[in-house]
Amino acid sequence: MEEFSSNPFIVLSYVSGPALLTNATALLLLSTTNRFGRAIDRSRVLAARLADAGARTTLPTLEAQWANVQGRVRLMARALFGLYLAAATFAPSYV
Repeated sequence: MEEFSSNPFIVLSYVSGPALLTNATALLLLSTTNRFGRAIDRSRVLAARLADAGARTTLPTLEAQWANVQGRVRLMARALFGLYLAAATFAPSYV
């Protein structure tokens, strides 16, 4: 109890630390989710172009882009899982 009387800002650090970390985690999740949505949209466009019968001349290029987008989507899905797991375990650990 003596440390609270010597420095009144200790209580503020206990309150502001988790608030800043929670806000930073939420912003990171939001930006990653937006990028994930854009990658999904791109994969849908590529799938539609691959299904188009007239696009056979650019098929190797589209297939290379499709493979690239698939890898990106998988990587972001794993990153989102990790970020949500970190955010979910942060809250109970700070209580």
